[in-house]
Amino acid sequence: MHTAFLATIALCLTTLCLAKPAGAGPWMREKGTAFLSFGHEFAGREAQWTSLYAEYGLSARNTLVLEYGRGEKSEEIWLGWQIPLLPPERHQKLSLGTWIGERKLDGEGVQMYGVGLNWGMGFTDPLWRKNGWLAAEFRHMRAPETVTYDPAAEGIDPMTLPDPSHLPSQSFSKLDLTVGWHLRQDWMGFGQLLLYKPENDDLSSSLAVSLVKDFRRAQLQIGMVAPLADGQEPRLKLALWSTF
Repeated sequence: MHTAFLATIALCLTTLCLAKPAGAGPWMREKGTAFLSFGHEFAGREAQWTSLYAEYGLSARNTLVLEYGRGEKSEEIWLGWQIPLLPPERHQKLSLGTWIGERKLDGEGVQMYGVGLNWGMGFTDPLWRKNGWLAAEFRHMRAPETVTYDPAAEGIDPMTLPDPSHLPSQSFSKLDLTVGWHLRQDWMGFGQLLLYKPENDDLSSSLAVSLVKDFRRAQLQIGMVAPLADGQEPRLKLALWSTF
């Protein structure tokens, strides 16, 4: 599936949807309701990332999800379909997602598909008496066909090949762990541990913290994403959310 085709679907979804924390998690969107988040992360001119996230409730048991992101040298788009695995009256939530999409790195694109499993639950903090939530979101994506390189067969000196980490990954896994609180009627905050492992590079991890201010018709997210142990700079994140 090509980027142009996915972008067309993305545009259709965006016109239908215009909120919720980034990542649907296990909670289904109510039928006919939608969410849109538009965000930007930056840590300098060369380290910027613009993202669009949208959800639309087709029915009580079917939620469509769109994710799009673009940076200086990379671009990706993912379309997902999520269904619940537990009855709606259960306190804990569990959902299954199926995904398709494409990722580009320096103009080289890899089309991928995959599955995701999401868990979550609400809670009341016994110390501060604040309502909050816990969530875990796992996803594994892979290319339909794994591309392998045989330098000898191509008559190429292996020493001239680029570092594998500079090539588009043929598969990856990610795990996002979230804890959040409703601090006041118009404020909430959440923290995340973000883990990402491509098949051609080492595990990367980041800590993210955000505050969200509710302005009724829209919400403003202000946060910081701090990579752990990979030498990258912390990134400031700004995003606007809207639900209808």
